[in-house]
Parts: sequence; C-alpha cells; structure tokens
Amino acid sequence: MNWEAVGALAELAGAVGVVLTLVYLSTQIRQTNKLVSSSISVANREARDGFARLIAADDNASRIMRLGLQGLAELSEDEVSRFFAQLTVSTSAQLQEFELSGTVGPQWKSIYSSLGFREWWPVYSEAYPPEFRECIDRLIDN
Repeated sequence: MNWEAVGALAELAGAVGVVLTLVYLSTQIRQTNKLVSSSISVANREARDGFARLIAADDNASRIMRLGLQGLAELSEDEVSRFFAQLTVSTSAQLQEFELSGTVGPQWKSIYSSLGFREWWPVYSEAYPPEFRECIDRLIDN
C-alpha cells in the first residue's frame, strides 16, 4: 500500500467521523429542544394554575377579575391596578404558549373579547411582540 492510498483512507475516515459527529449533534440538539419546550410548557401551565388558584382562593381577586372583565367603570383606582396586573400575568403566560405553538388557546377567547381586556389592551399591547399583538387583535375583532 502506498502513501496515497493511506492518505485517501485517512480522508475517508475523517469524513465518516465528521458525518457521525453531525448526526450525533443533530440528535442532541433535537433532544435539547424537546426538553426546553417541555420545560416551558410546564412552567406556563404552573403559572396559569397559580393564577387560577389565586382567583379561586381570594374572593377579592375573583371579584376584581369578574368586574374588571365587564369593564373598568365599576372598579376603584386600586382595583384597576390589580386587574391590570392580573391581565398582565395571564397575557404573559399566553405569550409563552404562543411562542411555542404560534397560536392562543381558545379558552382565552372570552377574556380577550371582554370589555375590560379591550380597555387594557391598547395601553399595554406595545409591550408584546408584533406577531402576538396581531393574534390578540384578531381575537378581539372576532
């Protein structure tokens, strides 16, 4: 065997090594992406559950949310601030879900179509990415 054949075999072995490394890395990246996506979903679900527990356990928070969704006129200045904070928490949780799935869950339609949300959204919508704003705007308009 001459040196040219040895060199060609070494190049072939190197190329196979590179291909195997790329296959391994792509598998690792796929698994990491699935893990991150799953972690974000769990965190989002926990945030929604925590928000729901707050509303369910606190009569005042529940009352503020119920009245706030009907419109801001029945709320005091402090209650409006609390209502806006509640909407910010719930909308931020929806943003995380939107970033994963590209859509907003239908269970939020009643909130987004409410008078209170439509009064809040123009003030705070600029804090959210344009694609998310467009999605919410479509829900409000329907």
